[in-house]
Amino acid sequence: MQSESHLVRIPLEIRIWARNEKEKDELTQDVYNHLRSNQFGGGSASVDDEDLHDFTVLSSVPVDEPGETGIKSQVLEVQYLFILE
Repeated sequence: MQSESHLVRIPLEIRIWARNEKEKDELTQDVYNHLRSNQFGGGSASVDDEDLHDFTVLSSVPVDEPGETGIKSQVLEVQYLFILE
């Protein structure tokens, strides 16, 4: 029998902007921890609410403007699996 369900990979790019290097690192870690720790659980998890599975970090790349006053940012590329029925 053929299945009518499809496994879809959903890549997401998240950019974190900050005023300095320390703030950028802390915000990036907070975003990562939130996405990682909310995959499973009652009611507020990505699996329960949005049917997103298998959280994976594909890359984390700093993109900083030169100089101490330059804007600091981090590009976090993640991926989820979604079952399309």
